[in-house]
Amino acid sequence: MRLERWIYRESAERKMDEGKKKRSCAYGVGFLAIVVVNIFATQIFAAYSYTDVYSPPVGEATQAQILNQIYSGEYGGTFTKTGVNFYNTSAGINVLRVYDHDELDIRLNLLAGDIGDVDKVWTDGIATVTAKAKWAGDTQSFGWNTGGTGTGTYEELLTEDNLNGPGVTIDISGDFLWGYMPNGEEWWSLDSENYRQEDHIVTYKVEGLEGQGVTWLLFMEDRPFVLYDGCHWVTASDRDYNDFVVEINAVPEPATVCLLIAGTLLLRRRS
Repeated sequence: MRLERWIYRESAERKMDEGKKKRSCAYGVGFLAIVVVNIFATQIFAAYSYTDVYSPPVGEATQAQILNQIYSGEYGGTFTKTGVNFYNTSAGINVLRVYDHDELDIRLNLLAGDIGDVDKVWTDGIATVTAKAKWAGDTQSFGWNTGGTGTGTYEELLTEDNLNGPGVTIDISGDFLWGYMPNGEEWWSLDSENYRQEDHIVTYKVEGLEGQGVTWLLFMEDRPFVLYDGCHWVTASDRDYNDFVVEINAVPEPATVCLLIAGTLLLRRRS
């Protein structure tokens, strides 16, 4: 009887040990899977991010209020903010935020670009571009670097005096940067060229407007984020990105339209 109890006890303890080992192995595999998934997810989502836009001081317009002034008078309705985007459901207009930062070398194409791209370096897609000043909070200038990714040349396109005017039309070929000059400062869409690599331009793609072309809205911040006063760093900017707003409309050049039509016809014939 004692022998049978001993054998039974040994068998039960052996099964318990095996069960613990299996559970331990399962926990280990599960933990490893979670770690791998987290690392993979981090590598994906850490590559893209938005610059924070703060609420403006009392008395200054929010981005939603600026959008209402730009578009609601013509199209009706009002804009509401959801996440980083703005929606005017009555007018069917969506103002969708473009990424500000990435770990890859991605250009924002004026014609074919989307909100999954990044607004640092722009490229034309062979387009005719019209820039219009839509909102201005102070004396300032908007322009571009005339091509490439360097910042040695600044060509002014608009100032606050051009507010709600017909705009300026330019022909662009290849990569380029947008530039912004408020208060004697010089900021670029490629933030690595800015003081402390700060981002002073946030971009939205506007969907639902009447007419041809692709429309972008650039909201700009005029002051550096912080300044050194000789002893320590102090806050210098409210970072509300409501100081200058420029609308960019890109229309394919006639040659590009012909190529697109020819390509479409060729594909249809092959199919």
